[in-house]
Amino acid sequence: KYVYVTVTRPFTEGVYLKYSELEHVVSVDEVRHRIIREALRMQNLRTPQIEITTLADIPAGTGLGSSGSFTTALLEALYAHRRQLIHPQELAELACHIEIDCLGEPTGRQDQYIAAYGGLTCFTFHKDDTVTAVALKVSMDTIFDLEDNTLLFFTGYSRSASS
Repeated sequence: KYVYVTVTRPFTEGVYLKYSELEHVVSVDEVRHRIIREALRMQNLRTPQIEITTLADIPAGTGLGSSGSFTTALLEALYAHRRQLIHPQELAELACHIEIDCLGEPTGRQDQYIAAYGGLTCFTFHKDDTVTAVALKVSMDTIFDLEDNTLLFFTGYSRSASS
């Protein structure tokens, strides 16, 4: 499943957001969406002129890492918009910083890391807060078998990681 984020420059100044709600504000501090607000604060926009549109295949609160994936995708899109490359390790750490440090969410770091690295990756989270990522060498046949035999069902239930 995927999270899609597009970042464009609108014709007029302001912050234009399209997610499950629509927002048009003058300053970053007025943004209601907590994750977007913190990500934009990291960008140090003096006079914001930005439009962000998001779409997700999975609703929030499913326990499938949608929040971590969203934060990671948003940061990646903001960097791409500025034509800047960012290493997956740094991307994951920034996403964790937003959710854990800035917003105080009681979440782990695995969702942001797998969203940043993608694929089948083995992560080791060390006691000193460093993370080692190793891409797993898996044949394409095995990947196809895994994709063909994995089913996800929406139960209709959702919850917050903080509850």
